[in-house]
Amino acid sequence: DCGKCMLPSVLINKPGRFSESEWDLMRQHPTFGLQVLEETGWDQPTVKDVVHCHHERCDGSGYPQGLPHRLIPDAARIAAICDAYDAMTTDRAYQRARQGVQALQIIHNSERDKYDKPFTELFIRLLLQRG
Repeated sequence: DCGKCMLPSVLINKPGRFSESEWDLMRQHPTFGLQVLEETGWDQPTVKDVVHCHHERCDGSGYPQGLPHRLIPDAARIAAICDAYDAMTTDRAYQRARQGVQALQIIHNSERDKYDKPFTELFIRLLLQRG
């Protein structure tokens, strides 16, 4: 989410729903993040993939490019699951943190075609083993 450093803090910390124009701006943070990496000379392709594609979804509904599953790098598909879990289990200005098990259920059940299924199953197995 390093691209969020280029967004207004009032947007990042907004307690309510985003307007459509605010969502349009927020959806640019992966591209902003890639720009930050490139401007600072970061040249590791895997890191750039994660920063730019961590909001892409396997069903093509993600952003910033709406990539289909086959074009999303593995590292970004893994990061998408981790990012979603972190977002759901952390207090935010717009929502209270969920319990870990509840977040795992949401990722696994209601949004299962958004996230890579084998990586999701591995993520859940690893978290439950640690619990």
